[in-house]
Amino acid sequence: MTKPTFGRDEGRDYYQDLSLSASRDFLRVPLLVQPTIGIETGFEDYFTAGVDGNKLTFFTQTQGTAGFHGKTFSDSVNSKVFGVALVATPVFADPTLDVVFARSYFDTDDQVEKLASSQVGITWDISFE
Repeated sequence: MTKPTFGRDEGRDYYQDLSLSASRDFLRVPLLVQPTIGIETGFEDYFTAGVDGNKLTFFTQTQGTAGFHGKTFSDSVNSKVFGVALVATPVFADPTLDVVFARSYFDTDDQVEKLASSQVGITWDISFE
């Protein structure tokens, strides 16, 4: 699947507009655990391992059988994960309050197909340099 282009100022509207797509949707899933803090390579002299750092690692995985707009998320329709977004969700039950912090799309060879027997896990590092 071709990666979409987007501007830095594009946020929640992109995901809402997917309701108009015949095939694209998104999953809105919580983090599995609180982000972990680490040290980006080259910054070891500035931080103490296990205490502080400049790199956060986020973990999540797909869940369910339908996207936010109701499109099927399943191996039976060849669903695939081709991008991710890190979103602040002040009230998880109210997506109108969501604020997109970052988003990224995978190259075609790195896109992950949904398999019948598993979910897709994502680990994402954000470094503050």
